[in-house]
Formats: sequence, structure tokens, C-alpha cells
Amino acid sequence: MGRMDKVRMTSPKIEPTAVVVPFGVPDERKGLGLGLAALVHGFARLHGESVALAQIFGKRQDQPDAAPGPVEAFIPPNAWRDLAGQGSAPADVKIVLTGSFEPPDGGGGALRLLAFDARDGAMRSQIDVHLDGDRAGEAIVDAVQKVCSGFGGETGELSALRDLPWDALESVLRAERCALHDPARGGPHDRLAAMLHLGRAIEEAPGARYPAGRLAVIALDTALGPAADKKIAEAAVRAVMRAVADAPDQPDLLEAMGALQVRLGHTIEAEATALAGIARDPSRPRLYVILSEARRARGDLEGARRAAEEGTARAPNDAYLGVERGTVLALAISPEPSAHGSACWRAIRSIRRRIRAWLRSRRSAGTRCWRRRWWTRRWRGRMRTPRCSAARFVSGSRRSPRGSRARRGSRPWRARC
Repeated sequence: MGRMDKVRMTSPKIEPTAVVVPFGVPDERKGLGLGLAALVHGFARLHGESVALAQIFGKRQDQPDAAPGPVEAFIPPNAWRDLAGQGSAPADVKIVLTGSFEPPDGGGGALRLLAFDARDGAMRSQIDVHLDGDRAGEAIVDAVQKVCSGFGGETGELSALRDLPWDALESVLRAERCALHDPARGGPHDRLAAMLHLGRAIEEAPGARYPAGRLAVIALDTALGPAADKKIAEAAVRAVMRAVADAPDQPDLLEAMGALQVRLGHTIEAEATALAGIARDPSRPRLYVILSEARRARGDLEGARRAAEEGTARAPNDAYLGVERGTVLALAISPEPSAHGSACWRAIRSIRRRIRAWLRSRRSAGTRCWRRRWWTRRWRGRMRTPRCSAARFVSGSRRSPRGSRARRGSRPWRARC
């Protein structure tokens, strides 16, 4: 890499304990070092806290008129000390992870990682590995795990990248760089490009779990976000559909496609997608939620109830299924006596028993008053109606089912204890 001047780093709002610096890469492979650092930032933990990603911006000396861009470089301890002295680095950082990355294009590549103490520059762990094209994912995961264990860190689910060859891993790294937050844009750098790169990774490695799951997450965030655009949502659906054609056995993709189809109003297609996913893996509760939502959107409340109850039988503690089942039951309640009159009366009788028990306990405590007796007679008169039309009273009607009108100007009773 050429020399950089006017280097600055935007400090995070929360002072981190450990920081990863975008790894240095050759000029023609720009973006891969930032993507690899983004993966470390997403998976690595130190004492339960995530490893922060240093956002370093600078200009090249040979391009003084260019706008500042993200810097991917190996930062030794003395360079970090200079950044901290200028006030461009967080003051409470204890561990800095940096390195250099040479992709295995055609031949072999190399990865060098260094973790040092930000306060005195002492080396905490270091590793140099050779990268082979067919086992690039395994080599990179092992290297990151070893260097993180040297300073007490953990890598979490980073092992999901272990089975990726270099062609698929390169697409994943470029997707992570595109999905990374861009301070200049106030959001992801390019979500559509990220989905295209992940689709290419799924085509290269259809059996890998990480590219499929990551594409599902980005597609859902793109289409279901607060500022979602219909064109972008449709592009996300097309990207997921292509990925499903390449990897039909990935249930994450089927869940994402079904959710996107429900969002766009394609309820018939969403129901077919959910049924196909349940046929492959009936233990995933989100597929039952999608199936119920698709049927509920078409007005088929009975079919939605069956789907929600079947999913609840398989996953009784799933929160999404509980919310969906409650929504379906709430929509299915009808004020007509022929539909759910018995359920309505059971709820009203339960409320009446609780009120009577409470009044008996208050009378036994010697707090009787004429207003309480009047309120009790009023409630009893209202609750003795033999029809389910008492639901009108529960919904706020001032006329009782017997036809007697409530006293005008009366206020809700309050106990005087």
C-alpha cells in the first residue's frame, strides 16, 4: 500500500475494551481487509463485550484531491501510540488486533495477525498462517481463534465459515464490507451489492450455512425496515428466490422468502413457501407463523388458527407463535351468540365471581356502605341477563340488557376504607 496522510479514526460512542483494525491488503484487493475485520467484529467477544471495529479514514499522498476513504493497513504499536497521542483513538482501549492479509489467488496466500496491548505496546498474541484456496475458511477461522485466545477472547459462531472455499469466502468478505455501516451514508454501504455477493457465495457453496443465513437476515432488514422501498424489497425477494434455487435445502432462505412474500401481499406464494419449508423441516416455528400470517391476510382465520396451534404444539415457548396465535384468536371472537357465546359467558361469569368474592371480603371486614350495596345490586341486575347480548355492556354501553337506564351523572364507585 502507498503512504497515507491525514489519517483519522472516528471513536465509538461507547469506549471499547478491544479494537480490530481493518487488515492490510494489496491495492487490487481493496475491501477484503475491511470485510474480514467486520467478521471479527461481529463474532469476537472479550469478557462478554464485542470487539469494536476501528473506522480509519485517510487520503493517499499520490491522490491529494481524492475524498478520504477507509484505510486497510497493518497498524504496529508505535503507529497506534501516535494515533492515541493525537486524540484520534479511544483512550480506554486495552487490546488492539491488527494484521495483513494476502488472498490465495491462484497460488497460496498468507494471513498475519497481531494482538498487542494498547497502553504499552506489549505483544499479547501473534500468528502467521498459509492460506490454501480449498481450505481458506478453515485456516482463517483457526488463526482468528488462536489469536483471540491469546488475550482471553472468544470467537462465538465464527466456525460457521470453516467449510467455505476461497471463492465463496471472498464473496462473503465483500458482502460484509458492503453491509458494514458507512458513516458518510448513515447506513449500510450497499445492501443490494451485499445480497448479490452472498448469492454468489451460495452458488459456490450451496451446503454452507453462513451465507444462506446472512442473506436471509440482510434481505429481511432491507424489505422490512422502517424506510423500506418497494423496489428494493422486490429486489431482495428476487435475490432470495435465486438463492433458494441454488440451495433448496436451506430452511433460512425459505423463511426469509415467505416473510418477504407476506410483506409484499403475495399470500398464496407465501403459503406455498411455508408449506414447502414445513415439509422439509417441521421443527422450525417461524414457518408456522408465516403460514398463519398468509392465511390470516386472506381472511382464512380457521386455517390460520390451525397453523398457529400446530406450531405451538411443536414449540410451545416460542414468543412469535404465541403472539400470532393470540392475534388469530382475537380476530376470531365474534359478538354474535351463535359464534362464541359460551366463551363470552364464561368470561363474564368469571368476572362476576371475582367481584362477588371481593365484595364479600370487604363486607366481612366491616366496610359496608350504601353505595357499595347499590353498586352490587346494579352489577347483579346487569349480570342476570340470559342472553349473550351482555357483551354490549362489557363493551361500554350505558343501557343494561334488562332495559333499565343507568342513573345519569353517576360516577364510578370508589371504596372508602
